[in-house]
Amino acid sequence: SPSIGYDFIHLDDDKYIVENPTVSGGFSGAAVQAAWTESTESYWAPLLWMSFMLDVELFGLEPWGFHLVNVLLFSLNAGLLFWLVRRWTGRTGVALAVALLWALHPARVESVAWVVERKDVLSGLFFLLGLGAYVEGRQGRLRAGVALAWLCMALGGAVKQILIVMPAVLMLLDVWPLARTDWDRLGRDGWRLAREKWAFWALALGLACLPIWFHHQDGRLIAVSVQHRLAMIPIHYLFYFQKMLWPSGLAVLQADMVFQWWMFAGGLGILGGGTWGLWRCRARAPWALMGWLWFVGTLFPLSG
Repeated sequence: SPSIGYDFIHLDDDKYIVENPTVSGGFSGAAVQAAWTESTESYWAPLLWMSFMLDVELFGLEPWGFHLVNVLLFSLNAGLLFWLVRRWTGRTGVALAVALLWALHPARVESVAWVVERKDVLSGLFFLLGLGAYVEGRQGRLRAGVALAWLCMALGGAVKQILIVMPAVLMLLDVWPLARTDWDRLGRDGWRLAREKWAFWALALGLACLPIWFHHQDGRLIAVSVQHRLAMIPIHYLFYFQKMLWPSGLAVLQADMVFQWWMFAGGLGILGGGTWGLWRCRARAPWALMGWLWFVGTLFPLSG
């Protein structure tokens, strides 16, 4: 909440909001059309731009209003996460612990205090709503719940394309809390569960292609070899794992990481050893394997 008193951050906030004609004039037919048909700074995010247009209508270009909306969205997400975990576990204490750990973790600050990072809190809202709709639909408590989950993925993808991870997360929800399969039957049931989500996978493919297309159109694609990307995957996972456990040295921009053999070996050891060890313990601690796969799976688009 102290961020409500902050100014814009003159890194991207000015380019995306103050100097962005699609946003700075508030709602208009031309602005809405531009939000859906054009990209700003090679970024296609029509619902993000429209949320900023609404802020302009309500608060003008005063930064406190934009910060206030970010704080409210983040608070809403924390409450929604609490509700989902309580719904899935039936345990208020566990749900409260999960929601507080997520809400108070220092790595979450940037997504709230930096106005442009509303792409995180707004897409995250659609992500959590989609997970809830999917579970309620599969359990028969919400008609068209699966279709609503797909719609939430589409809306969230119109804010930030990171929602391409959603089909994989739905596969994890099929294991728990839905119990449509278990770890030992996942090899047999996996293809069936994946095939039934064809509409989610197709949407994920489309969302993945959008940023590549716009960066290509604007000449902003960075040439990085596939070999280098693959080699950096364990190193990036090591970076995120360290920031999760000991979140020091956080910054809006991180310097490019360089390949080092010890970091590669350490990251590979954590990925391989963690997955193997938790798989071996899947009968005694299925929750641990579930949490590990959430961490590894949802970070995969950022790992290369």
